[in-house]
Amino acid sequence: MATQQQSRSTRSLLPLWMYTLILFAIPLALYWHSAAYTYTELDDSIFIREFEQYNRQDSSYARSFQRGVFNDTNDTYYRPLLLNSFVFDRHLESKLGTTLHYENNASDSISRYHWTNIILHLAAVLLLFFLLRMLALSDNTSFVLSLIFAVHPVLTQAVCWIPGRNDSMLAVFTFAFFLTSLSAAQRFRWWLIPLQVLSLFLALLTKETALIAAPFAMFLLFYTAKRSWTDRTLWLMIAAWIVPIGLWWLLRSEATVKNEGLGVGQILATFIERLPVVLQYLGKILLPVNLAVVPYQEQTTIWFGVLALGILVAIVWWTRQRNWILIITGIVWYLVFLLPVLVVPKELNREIYEHRLYIPLIGILLILAQSDLIRRFTEQRVLIVAALLVALLGTQSYLRSDLFANRLNFWESAVSTAPESAYCTMMLGARYLLDKQHPRVSDGEALIRKAYHMDSTEKYVNYYMALVLWNHDQVLDAEPMLQRELKHNPGWAELYFRLARCAIERKDFALGQQYLLRHWELNPHDSQGINNLLMVCVDRKDFASAWDYAQRIQAKGDVVPDPMLTRIREGLRQSRPQGSK
Repeated sequence: MATQQQSRSTRSLLPLWMYTLILFAIPLALYWHSAAYTYTELDDSIFIREFEQYNRQDSSYARSFQRGVFNDTNDTYYRPLLLNSFVFDRHLESKLGTTLHYENNASDSISRYHWTNIILHLAAVLLLFFLLRMLALSDNTSFVLSLIFAVHPVLTQAVCWIPGRNDSMLAVFTFAFFLTSLSAAQRFRWWLIPLQVLSLFLALLTKETALIAAPFAMFLLFYTAKRSWTDRTLWLMIAAWIVPIGLWWLLRSEATVKNEGLGVGQILATFIERLPVVLQYLGKILLPVNLAVVPYQEQTTIWFGVLALGILVAIVWWTRQRNWILIITGIVWYLVFLLPVLVVPKELNREIYEHRLYIPLIGILLILAQSDLIRRFTEQRVLIVAALLVALLGTQSYLRSDLFANRLNFWESAVSTAPESAYCTMMLGARYLLDKQHPRVSDGEALIRKAYHMDSTEKYVNYYMALVLWNHDQVLDAEPMLQRELKHNPGWAELYFRLARCAIERKDFALGQQYLLRHWELNPHDSQGINNLLMVCVDRKDFASAWDYAQRIQAKGDVVPDPMLTRIREGLRQSRPQGSK
């Protein structure tokens, strides 16, 4: 690269192995305590508790390539490696014949899953250090920028919130892809090609954002690294990238996921509406005092972003020896990797979660590295800079990590930063209401009612309102709300279980049986649902259906109690016409 020789001439205060050791040790010391955290009840309980049966099966490794993230069919997101990371964690826990993660299990430890998040973050930090060196930054500067990345509070969510691993996994594979691509451009070696293909393929299987990685790698090669456009070897290498992209596209097209089919007009309208997020995120990076566990665009001030933009402009303006190549690279890096956030409709995702800054943050770090003050002070007093960063950013990250320690900390923080959010209000109310150890029933019911009046169309709010009525023995009053929720969540087994109770209360046993059958299809291992299904069949004297269900239940490996089997057999015997065998 153009400045490679000049940058490498800067004296490194410490040997390379020492920088690597520090970058490993500091984030480990910062986040190791998060391994003791429990559920936040934001998606983590879905991937661990609700997917317990799925994660225990060896066949799930292959099945993950054929389905969506949250649902087996009709899902929007195709991220098989994310699913398999949870399958892998569950297998590492062993005891595959035992259910470890389930509702109301007081000893439900998920430390294995938290450790995976920590390890992914450590890997990303180390890969970033070597990637920055490949981009012609000195060892000292690369170390400081990687340390900022390692301890920055805006990335705490990616480490401490288990589903946040989606972006740290993406970063690991994306950084590896960039590293191998730049290494091959600097000194071509054939074995780097399969490494590029593999890392790009793994990135694509982790998150759709990886589609940006290939064109941006070309930008790094031809603009940042100044490789010749006529380099045939380089173009042959780039041609190899078509293989993982094509294979990913084929796998996704065969999987049971749906294509949203967004029109150009809708994408453009979403982009314009979301454009302020660019400044809001910038404010969170340079002035990380406006962070939230569940942030919304409407409730995030833009003024910190305006001030942060002014700081960046001032840095570039007052820098005498500007490296415009790295400055422009940083700008493009930040904007390009934010693009998915800007074009995803709010109907799919309203929140602007901070873990999505995991890769875009690098672009801002590249711009900051061009400041004369930062560059000179870093090169001369690198350990002092490191100590200050750990003291300032690391302390804030450590304190902020406590917000992810448990569900009450998480949702109380969410409501405090987004008091106008019906979703956050509802979720905190549900946590109070459903807490088995220290329930706050009146507080929980009040918050759920408040959320319902804020927005009665909010997903899940009708279910929780039905639950409030249910707890006051107003079962039939809850039925319309369960029906409304069913329109939003037709694949939620719990709704059919409760609707069956409503139908039975109205003496509509046939409909109750239909609901229980659907519940069993969605949640085939729920013992209470199985018992209720068979009981309704027996009460209706539909012994033939009861016997058929019992056989199918046992074929799935679940137990039908002997007294129930005896009742079904006796009912079948008595229902046969006399003289038949």
